[in-house]
Amino acid sequence: MHVTGANTVADVAAVKAAERAAIAAGVSEDMLIEHAVAGLLNAVQNMPCRSIAVVYGSGNNGADGLTLARHLAAQGRDVTLVAGTDSMRNDRYKKAALYCGARMGDLSDFTADDLIVDALFGTGLNRPPEGTAAESIAAINRSRARVLAVDVPSGLNAQTGAGKTAVCADKTVTFDCLKPGLLLGDAPDLVGEIVVAPIGLKSVETIGRLTTATDLPPARKKNSHKGMFGRVYVIGGSARMPGAPVLTACAAVAAGAGYVTLCAPDCHVVYDRNAAMCTRLPLPTADGCIAFDEPLFVEICEKADCIVIGNGMGIAPDLGKMLRYIAAHFHGVLIVDADGLNALAKDRAALAGHTCKLLLTPHPGELRRLDESDGDPIERAKRLAAELNCVVAAKNTVTVISDGKDCLFNVEGTPALAKGGSGDVLAGIAAAYACRLPLLRATAAACYKLGRTASRRYADKDENALLSFEVIDAIDD
Repeated sequence: MHVTGANTVADVAAVKAAERAAIAAGVSEDMLIEHAVAGLLNAVQNMPCRSIAVVYGSGNNGADGLTLARHLAAQGRDVTLVAGTDSMRNDRYKKAALYCGARMGDLSDFTADDLIVDALFGTGLNRPPEGTAAESIAAINRSRARVLAVDVPSGLNAQTGAGKTAVCADKTVTFDCLKPGLLLGDAPDLVGEIVVAPIGLKSVETIGRLTTATDLPPARKKNSHKGMFGRVYVIGGSARMPGAPVLTACAAVAAGAGYVTLCAPDCHVVYDRNAAMCTRLPLPTADGCIAFDEPLFVEICEKADCIVIGNGMGIAPDLGKMLRYIAAHFHGVLIVDADGLNALAKDRAALAGHTCKLLLTPHPGELRRLDESDGDPIERAKRLAAELNCVVAAKNTVTVISDGKDCLFNVEGTPALAKGGSGDVLAGIAAAYACRLPLLRATAAACYKLGRTASRRYADKDENALLSFEVIDAIDD
């Protein structure tokens, strides 16, 4: 997902409140519309086309589209107006556009050389479109023309990202800040390139921002040694899944951890050249799974700056016991991933009163098991983080990162990461960064780094063929 302009995210209600405050302060609705159209005009100029169709609705979004049509027609552009709903509201904006040279029509003749401006519904829509509106959305999607969405693709819920009946846009111009629904749910397949255009709203209450390169760790000083970059211990693996902790350990090495120790089953034989840079601490097993050994866990808790646990462990009977011991005796950063999260979902009290800083990295299924209540990923991540006094990275196409108060959103990435092993790599990068940065920032940096690295590495490959070790090898690019 490519975003240009402001990188802040605000709830729809907060944006509406800021608009009302602007109007109360003397900024008229027509002024706000003209400000919005300035951003739309710039976007149209960057999308060369033969002719332009503006599909408009009855609300403020329709007024934006019709005002854009007036400006384009006044410039001599070939502009067609298409009524997307049965309502006759916005009549004065339509008359002004027709006066300046636009004409009424339909979408039947539009080709790939043309542009459709979707100004049917905006951020106020909270239910699936029906009737004429749904037919208009279907007609837009059937067209071969490129599509520019005004504020949000019509039919997409701007708060939740639900969009079963929605316009599929090539570009979306949204105003002043991002809305959650442009990032979540169905949005990544609908919004295209996102451009955030300012319209002059003041004091919009934001809920977070996108991760950026500024979250990454600073460059190492020339006078550096390995002891300055932390000791990471990776506890994971089983007879069935020996490779997962190796990916995590190798990613931690590649991301700059000073020391990495692979704490795997004593029968563990998976190795690679990056793992040669790790030390090993063999752990006893029972029925192919790691068994709890208190003296060894005493050693781990005393020496580690960061512990990662869960990757490839399977249904290890002693996993809950390990979590409880680390939570009570460790004072560094604990990252719980994969099977560690499944064990935690069965015993939420395992980490109660933890003495360590804590990061949970659930994928959507794990997040549902950890938080069974209703809500979008933002609500769930914030609630879980607040309840367990931790940072949560709710992994998905767009990853939501929260410490219970603040939220960060990572939009960097590629569908090539949608395979086993990607989460193991993320855990290793996060462990290395957590030795150097505050945990919320370290998590944001790790998500950003994984996404950017995978996107660059897959650029010259089939996205189906990208391997986790290739991502690890490219971390330092």
